[in-house]
Amino acid sequence: MSRLPEFSVVIPTYNRLDFLKETLSSVWAQTHSDYETIVVDDGSTDGTMDYVASFGGRVKVLHQPNSGPGAARNLGAKQALGDYVAFLDSDDIWFPWSLATFHELIQHHHEPALLCAATVEFQGKVPEIKQASLAGECFRDYVETASDPNFVGSGTLVVKRSVFNGVGGFDEKIFVGEDQDFFFRVGTTTGFVRALSPITLAHRRHLGNMSTSLQALCSAAFELLIRETEGRYPGGKAREKERWQLLSCVLRPVALSCLRAGLKAEAWHLYRLSFRMNARLRRFRFLAGFLLYGALVRTIGRQSPINSAGPPTP
Repeated sequence: MSRLPEFSVVIPTYNRLDFLKETLSSVWAQTHSDYETIVVDDGSTDGTMDYVASFGGRVKVLHQPNSGPGAARNLGAKQALGDYVAFLDSDDIWFPWSLATFHELIQHHHEPALLCAATVEFQGKVPEIKQASLAGECFRDYVETASDPNFVGSGTLVVKRSVFNGVGGFDEKIFVGEDQDFFFRVGTTTGFVRALSPITLAHRRHLGNMSTSLQALCSAAFELLIRETEGRYPGGKAREKERWQLLSCVLRPVALSCLRAGLKAEAWHLYRLSFRMNARLRRFRFLAGFLLYGALVRTIGRQSPINSAGPPTP
């Protein structure tokens, strides 16, 4: 019997054939070869299935009716054989050393539960990045990163397959924010490593991934806050402040964006629901600034002769 791979690279995709070609090319260029590749087609209509099927056994191809990225990632993870599942979005790019970097960090930090890629953003041409010396930061668990929070997302995630399956993967009832919910649900599992160097992921910015509606982001923020209030995330009272610090990093920019975009009811509702949390965290600058900015928006709105066009850009 052949040995199982160290990594299962899971790539969910929906109508991104041109980007997917570049993404797969970056996978084939890996210097670390102990992996399998799984592409999950989430109901594409652009020829994606025919393209990935042309690779034969080089790619494990899965298909489902359009059900969202969380469901696609879960399907890929269910079919994965690797010790670790490395998620890669179908519009992002790995560098040749990405899997090798994850492998070295896993060995150096005694097989942590989760790792998070070091990223650079780009538009258009993939940036030219030189491979730097290895560096990573290890935390007891994800919740402990509240002392030094940084962005985490599903496309940056490398996770032990047993850990991913143990918490049931991504919640498929959440279409936006399912990755943040996952990190909170797995938040006290021992071993979280943040890759610092070299850069391992180039995250592509384009209209397709910037089109998530603010309404959807706001709904996701509400859901995360409700789940925290209901005590559905691990750690109990002992880790409450750390969870709140991480949650606040998600909620505050959403509330401000809603206010700027004229979604006043949503913005103020989120502000009220998170007021106690932000007050306990002594986020008084945000609490006061939101009130002042909200008053400014109302004043400008009343004075503007083009009210129907929405609030002015601050």
